[in-house]
Amino acid sequence: MCMEQLKTKMADEILDPAEAVDHFLKRLNDEVSNQIRLLLEEKHLYQKVKIDRIEEFRREALRRVPKEAR
Repeated sequence: MCMEQLKTKMADEILDPAEAVDHFLKRLNDEVSNQIRLLLEEKHLYQKVKIDRIEEFRREALRRVPKEAR
């Protein structure tokens, strides 16, 4: 199974609101970890790190929750 098929399959999962929040927090945590790693490995410590994918993660989590449960 290729990565695109896996992403599509994951996006089709139906989650209850609590699972969607957990999914959002995991994605956010992964992104924060990546940005901190980038800061420590490739940037100067006085440079800023911005997490600009929060809205994308939120939309992804909401897509998995049935509309009547939102």
